[in-house]
Amino acid sequence: MDLKSILGRLREERDALEVAIASLERLDNQQRRGPGRPPGSATKVSTNGTNHVNGSPDPAASKQ
Repeated sequence: MDLKSILGRLREERDALEVAIASLERLDNQQRRGPGRPPGSATKVSTNGTNHVNGSPDPAASKQ
């Protein structure tokens, strides 16, 4: 086997590994979320007759 063909194959493998690493890094970065409130935490529906997260009664319900 000649040295040039070995080097060519190693370069091809290196390129393939770089593509795979970049793809995995993108996936990892997509899974991370920044600081702040979790999604949907301000839209929870209570079952105790209130419509607000802080527990105050719904103003629209009192007008009925």
